[in-house]
Amino acid sequence: MNIQQLIQQSYQALQQGQAREALKRIKHVLQQAPNDINALHVAALACQAGGDVDGAIRYYEKSLLAEFNQPQLIQNFTNFLLGIAGYDRLISVMERAVQRWPGQYKYYIYLGISLKELKRFEEAVAAYDQALRIKPGDTVALHNKGVALRMYQHPNEALECYQQIKEGDKIAELRLNRGCAYADLLELEKSETEFLQAIQLNPALTDAHENLNKLYWEIGEKDKVMQSYTAAGLTQADSEQMRLSYIGLLSHIGEEDQAKRSLKEAQQKFGDLPSFQYVEASLCAADGDYLKAKHTLQKAVDSMPHEAAFHLDMAKYNIYLEEYEKALGHLDQVENITPDDQTLWAYRGICWKLLGDARHDWLNNYDLLVRDMLLPVPEGYDDRAHFIRVLADQIATFHKTKHHPLDQSLRHGTQSSFFLLGHESQVIQDLKKSLTQAVAEYLAPLPADGKHPFLRRVPADRGFTFSGSWSVRLKSEGFHVNHMHPEGWLSGPSYIEVPDVISPNDPARGGWVKFGETGLNLGDDKEEVAKAVCPQAGHVVFFPSYIWHGTYPFESEEMRTTAPIDVMPA
Repeated sequence: MNIQQLIQQSYQALQQGQAREALKRIKHVLQQAPNDINALHVAALACQAGGDVDGAIRYYEKSLLAEFNQPQLIQNFTNFLLGIAGYDRLISVMERAVQRWPGQYKYYIYLGISLKELKRFEEAVAAYDQALRIKPGDTVALHNKGVALRMYQHPNEALECYQQIKEGDKIAELRLNRGCAYADLLELEKSETEFLQAIQLNPALTDAHENLNKLYWEIGEKDKVMQSYTAAGLTQADSEQMRLSYIGLLSHIGEEDQAKRSLKEAQQKFGDLPSFQYVEASLCAADGDYLKAKHTLQKAVDSMPHEAAFHLDMAKYNIYLEEYEKALGHLDQVENITPDDQTLWAYRGICWKLLGDARHDWLNNYDLLVRDMLLPVPEGYDDRAHFIRVLADQIATFHKTKHHPLDQSLRHGTQSSFFLLGHESQVIQDLKKSLTQAVAEYLAPLPADGKHPFLRRVPADRGFTFSGSWSVRLKSEGFHVNHMHPEGWLSGPSYIEVPDVISPNDPARGGWVKFGETGLNLGDDKEEVAKAVCPQAGHVVFFPSYIWHGTYPFESEEMRTTAPIDVMPA
């Protein structure tokens, strides 16, 4: 039997759902023909089907290295990378693809999607523009360009893109994204209309339900919260995804009993799926039954051992049950999947601290890694006070809602909904310049440590990008619950308005930011505030994103305004 016949047999095994057998057979082929592009392609698909992410990537890239002109392999690799959020690798593949085939507009779209997901918005827009030069009026390119523009805080330009799409009114996803753009423009009635239209077109569009109900919550129309699900979603388009969305929102608004009932109904209808086991475990944990939560989630872990979120929650339940070594075992699994996961390191720090392991101090090193710094004053302002005053006036215009978002850490306040540093106003762009200088000053003296999860990622040239930025206004009794930033690497709030009652002489530390006390509420004997900083207008406090932090509540008629950011290494 020749090589091609053996490859075909392996592929047939894969099509029959026998991924392990297919991989076994194709590895035997590769021993005879290690650079056969078809054999490498099948090996990649077999690894992909078996959940071996690293193996799939290795075989895909080896096949491309042997011969790049493989359109079907490029398509399969692209879909795989999109599925695992492998945008860095996809950019590399697409950059080679557009050089090889500059007339293929879809490669520019894939390149744009990857750049957009990495928040390289200007480059993403340029990629979409190139696709549109090749295929003017393409719906996918226009839609994605609009999303990138909106994420980069150009909602008016995003709406212009959407308007160019023929029959756009009939596309549910487009109506959803119009609603998001109108929300960014604080045109909340138009935003509500678009979300409702999106749901009417596609009752199963969970993102539209979630955005609509979060809008109702934040503007104070709580009587409307959840109505879209019961009116359309759970009657016309009941599904696993819809149930998960519905139950998640019920939990956020404190309706745990109703969430449990809906979960039980979903399990009866769709089966005891791992996703439902994951939610059931979280509901058990919310009741304080961590042992039942652990046993419930273990079933999901057994079914999907490569799902990092399952291992993270298992580690959390282990921590509650004082099973720290078991927690560390699950966190080791997470590191194998996503080594830079910030929640992984936040939980590891807890385990090390409670085990008396010195690595806790090495990891968090509050004296080195938490720094209170002055914001540099950009050109065009008399002094720092003038800059901060103009900044405060601008930020105030971004806050027209009444309540905090359901899924964020603040209480008794409001949060802006868009990428703040993308706003085109002069003072916000000046803030970006100021923060760019401040971040560079923070990174410059950091020591090298190839094993440290934060320090090992500091680029040699200290390059970085802003991956998140928003503003928060807290009113009296406002505070942030203890949390960390799962989407960041380096984080830090800039202090814009600080009430007079927030003082370094206050023994209660009202309004201060605190570090070290976790968000798990483990009890006074296990929790500790390792460091606290009194905010000052015109300052920024930087820290690694995995470090636990929160704030003490304060009482004042004045607002406490911050502009937090997340930063990623370039």
